[in-house]
Amino acid sequence: MDEYFQQPKPADQGGIQPISPQRGAYAQPGAQVQQTVGSAMQSGEIRTMPDKFINAPAGVGGSGVRLVPIAIIIVVVGILGFGGYYVFSSGILSTLFGGRTGTTPPAVTQPQETSTPPVVTPPASPTTPGQPPVPVDSEATARDAQRITDVETIVQALEAYFKQFGSYPQFLSLLPKTMLSVIPTDPKTKNSYTYTPKENRTTYGIVVDFETNYQFKGQQLQSRTWEFTKQDFVLPSVTVPEQPPAEDLNADIDGDGLTLAEERLMTTQPSSADSDSDGYPDNAEIQNFYSPIQTGDVKLDAAGLVASYTDAGLHVSFYYPTNWVVTRSPGEAQELLITVGTGEDIAVTMIDNPDSLTSWEWYSTVVNSSGNRDDVRFMNIGTYEAVRTLDERSVYVSIGTHTYSIVFMVNSVTTMNYPNVFQLLLDRMVFSPF
Repeated sequence: MDEYFQQPKPADQGGIQPISPQRGAYAQPGAQVQQTVGSAMQSGEIRTMPDKFINAPAGVGGSGVRLVPIAIIIVVVGILGFGGYYVFSSGILSTLFGGRTGTTPPAVTQPQETSTPPVVTPPASPTTPGQPPVPVDSEATARDAQRITDVETIVQALEAYFKQFGSYPQFLSLLPKTMLSVIPTDPKTKNSYTYTPKENRTTYGIVVDFETNYQFKGQQLQSRTWEFTKQDFVLPSVTVPEQPPAEDLNADIDGDGLTLAEERLMTTQPSSADSDSDGYPDNAEIQNFYSPIQTGDVKLDAAGLVASYTDAGLHVSFYYPTNWVVTRSPGEAQELLITVGTGEDIAVTMIDNPDSLTSWEWYSTVVNSSGNRDDVRFMNIGTYEAVRTLDERSVYVSIGTHTYSIVFMVNSVTTMNYPNVFQLLLDRMVFSPF
């Protein structure tokens, strides 16, 4: 197709000569110009150009004509844009319309209504998990602080008692007045704080009911009812009243059969075998239930030296010194505890005996299966035969389908300081029918 792009030569130079203006036909050199189109095409000497070249625009000249109006439009738009910007920024519109455009008018301050300042509520005390917040109450806070002071006072007295006797008392009322002159009570309810000795009276707990979510030593207590132990307090050095050299409380100084501990318990004279000078030794009068400190037939209970105790649930009653304390064990335990001020206790326990074993049969089956009758001695409590160990501390008596265990526990004390009083308790013990 390259021949189509060659410029045609003049006819006199051997170029192609057009013969048909309709289709742009050309003749080879030397051909007859007068030939008709039909004859020329039949002879094969006439060739035509493709339509795309015949109808194509006239090169660069056509494109240039169309670009002129586009350029004019661009120039006009630029002039109008620049003129508008100049008019807007020069302030002409502000002069014409009485204000400057393009700026934000000053804010108009609206008059504000005056109102009463809000009431400020005092902050509530911190909230304990599981507890609702408690409003600040200065009086309640002061009472809670007093409760802590009370517990510290009790703890100090308990530690003094432990240092002297080797165990904690069963009740706060057993603390000597020299250690705790007045037992503190709750500043609001006036009730006593709940004191509980634990682990064979080697530790204890003191329960306090707070009114606020109290913080103790910078830490929030997890409950308003809290049990303190001695470990919760930094205990000050305890000053124990100076005591005379250790006495042998088991000694019988005057030979009347009473130990020194029993002489003091019954308020008899340790250096006199007959304190009331009635001709009867003190211990003999006690074992016969007479007062050793009053002449005449004055009974021990009438003299205020002993009191009676009855427990219908255990079907038992007995006499015990008024300075001792009797408590019933909590829960379903069938047990009584008689607390002695020197750290000793007496436990009375009722145990089921469904086979109705005798006292010896029960002892040899339950307590000492390898023992023999020579290891115990037999005695009577009322009309019932009982078995007693040779150390005199444990007694077992069977009554029908129950067996009673009566044990004197010396605990931290090495000897039994109240043998005659223990015997008095056994002699006056009565069992009621089931």
